[in-house]
Amino acid sequence: MKTLKQRGQISLFISLVLLAALLLGTAFSHAGSVSRASASLDGKNLQLAFVDLNSALEAHLVLADGSLQAEKTGGELLSQAADEIGRPVLAAINAARAAGVEAGSLPQAEGALLQDGKVLCGRCGESFPALAFTIDGKALIDNVKMEIELSFHGGARVQPQSVNCWNAGDDALLLFTEELGGSWILPSPHLAAVLRDGKVTELARVQNLSVAPGSQILLYGSKAEQAAKADGTLPAVGDSVEYSVFLLCDDNARQDLWNRVTDLVACGPILVQDARDAGTSALERESHQRSFAAVMRDGRLLLGSGVARYGELSNFLLRLGAVSAISLEGGDASMLFAEEGAFLRLPLQKISELLVFTESAETLRNGDAVEAIPNSSPVFVNGWEIPFDAYRINGYNYFKLRDIAYVLSGTEKQFEVSWDGPRNSISLSSDLPYTRVGGELTGKGAGVRQATVGSAKVYLDGETLDLSVFFIEGNNYFKLRDLGRALDFAVLWDETARTVSISTDSGYSE
Repeated sequence: MKTLKQRGQISLFISLVLLAALLLGTAFSHAGSVSRASASLDGKNLQLAFVDLNSALEAHLVLADGSLQAEKTGGELLSQAADEIGRPVLAAINAARAAGVEAGSLPQAEGALLQDGKVLCGRCGESFPALAFTIDGKALIDNVKMEIELSFHGGARVQPQSVNCWNAGDDALLLFTEELGGSWILPSPHLAAVLRDGKVTELARVQNLSVAPGSQILLYGSKAEQAAKADGTLPAVGDSVEYSVFLLCDDNARQDLWNRVTDLVACGPILVQDARDAGTSALERESHQRSFAAVMRDGRLLLGSGVARYGELSNFLLRLGAVSAISLEGGDASMLFAEEGAFLRLPLQKISELLVFTESAETLRNGDAVEAIPNSSPVFVNGWEIPFDAYRINGYNYFKLRDIAYVLSGTEKQFEVSWDGPRNSISLSSDLPYTRVGGELTGKGAGVRQATVGSAKVYLDGETLDLSVFFIEGNNYFKLRDLGRALDFAVLWDETARTVSISTDSGYSE
């Protein structure tokens, strides 16, 4: 999942205890950035975990075996998450069920999932309640619509109706990704455009639907194919393709935040919105086992599980200080986990995905070692592919500072690099051409290396920069996005083409 970073040191445990003692008689157990709690609601127990989004935590959406068709026990999925992320899971809750179900032997993935800016499943153009996370660590709960756009070489643009969901209509235009999993027999042959590495690699008529790793398939119904031929939007083999996702919030005042969302689960209904009851009390009269999440007034995210009615939960969460809240998957799939290996609610059935929270990779201490994997993604600077010596560390790209300065020299974002002896630090000077010292863009790494957390101090025009740095075999490597943010050049990731682009024509944006 793309990493979500949170900073700051805000401790609100004392105020939360006082509020709970006054209103709810709630018992708390506090452990760092995650606080466990239990409460009594109409004689029934609620299990709670407060996740401090102001501390150095990351949120991750984890899909069982990377497939919509797979399911695992809660323990198995937690182990998978810890292995993939490389850090212990501090808290976790089940998201909305997205496992594919068969309808006439064709895929019908439920709900909507967005992971690292890539749609794993969902129907476009339909409004749905969602819990989401922005790139800078904010949790959002709103009703949104999802739109996907594929732009082909020559300017043709198409909008698939859904992702990994079958539609039998002749006018259907459907996108299927590697997360679909399995092999599916279509009722009749369909035209399929196979997309890989940012290009259309094959245009063929298929009846067996199976998506190879690293690929996507754009599937045309008969009328959709005819319309595409008529208006010139049918792609050809070799055409480049760009993938864009848009999330449109029902409340325009929050649209800027939704433009920054990278991860999302569709669930619902919404229980609290704008610190008011969202009007879901009349939806049910009986209590059910369910999971839920709430954004609190103090900035933390409350995760919970218990038996309750919607109206009871809304009132409870409002009294506790919720600004917004949403119901998640319930019943036997309901799960809540907090640190120290505690299942506050153990799922009684296998589940397909989890929202998990771990320490940020940036909380590693100076000298700690991690794996550095040579970057395999092409890197373009202002449209030119450059053979950088770069590594992937904890999901991020790290580059040599002088390599970046060398390739940006002569552009609007050029900067000089020098050694500041008195301060024992690296000094950067903006708007100055780079002076080559030799060795730039050499020594391309091969094989996994050991990287240790570095301590290099860097100043830009005299001001201290807060940069993530790792030390690999005698060289400092800096996070590319940190450099883009500090020096104001654009850093773009193309999920479809799996390429990194640096542009000096525009400034940095998240």
